[in-house]
Amino acid sequence: MFEDLNFSESYANYNEAEKLQFQQAAQRLLAVTYLNKNTGDLTRWDEDYLFIQKRQKDFTEFFSYLGMELTIHDSLQVISVESKFPAAKKKIDKGTTLYCLALRLVFDEKIKEFSGSDQVMIRNADFIGKLSEYGITDRKISLQEYARIMRSLVKIGILQKSKGPWDDLDTSFLIFPAITLLLPENKMKDFVKSLKTIEGEAVYD
Repeated sequence: MFEDLNFSESYANYNEAEKLQFQQAAQRLLAVTYLNKNTGDLTRWDEDYLFIQKRQKDFTEFFSYLGMELTIHDSLQVISVESKFPAAKKKIDKGTTLYCLALRLVFDEKIKEFSGSDQVMIRNADFIGKLSEYGITDRKISLQEYARIMRSLVKIGILQKSKGPWDDLDTSFLIFPAITLLLPENKMKDFVKSLKTIEGEAVYD
């Protein structure tokens, strides 16, 4: 409808409900970095994702004003936004990065195991076991630290927890395909090669 209009012209043609939805979706995408079409509920898709997808041209132009690039990864059903300026990019601490490596490895394993699925559900107890199996840690996991890291990954759109607290070993969580964007295969290979375990603490060069 507004394909030939620039952003300001197109936005001026929005009704009030559309303007509010645009503002909400833009702010949410800035907050999470990765916006997933999947809500964890098989009966509905994420409304902000669908709105951005419908108004991709307007959102792309809007974020370009901020020096950011919006990408819709159709095959993954993920929308991402990334700053063109290194200093503005979000930083992830070493411990969280190591958890991301384990999550990516689990994601790849499960996707191969359950062909045709694009999401992975796993229990806390099983994932903590994977942390030891992969050499991420060889000491007892602090559930408080575990919960902190996992909550931070929920905030950026990598995970979604089912009912139950993070410190409950029986609580399950969903790993979204966005993990493959946060830790691409080329970076993962280099990361795995440089991974060492020293005195029970996982570090990388």
